[in-house]
Amino acid sequence: MDPLGTIHAALGVASVAAGTAVVLQRKGTARHRAFGWIYVVCMLGLNLTALVMYRLTGTFNSFHATALLSLATLILGMLPTRARPFAGFFVARHAYFMAGSYVGVLAATTGQIITRLPGFPFAVGVFIARSVVCSIGIYFILDRIPGILRKLRR
Repeated sequence: MDPLGTIHAALGVASVAAGTAVVLQRKGTARHRAFGWIYVVCMLGLNLTALVMYRLTGTFNSFHATALLSLATLILGMLPTRARPFAGFFVARHAYFMAGSYVGVLAATTGQIITRLPGFPFAVGVFIARSVVCSIGIYFILDRIPGILRKLRR
């Protein structure tokens, strides 16, 4: 693997690990914020390295478009944290966008794993992984975030 690919893969693993830590932390705590910033920095690096990799097709492709979408989701998830007071509408926007960002990195990671399994055509593996993980992720986002937000309001 080339050095850029190695850095990209390491940032992907770190993003998933930090994102998992954020999901498992009580929201709004110092630990949540610390792991959250680690996640954001790793995701920025992950997306930026993705945008400069052209090994697969030699040109801009759907993976670059996905990296731009991921970058937008990450930025839209962090912008509300700068609002004062950080409450209500802003907390909800942060929660939904950051959850979407995390589901996206899980879908991309799952796609990477599946495409390396013998017998899986590349495009089919990516499509199946992203479809399944995103569907499950959307279910959990819609099911869990409203309850988390209600707890935070108390």
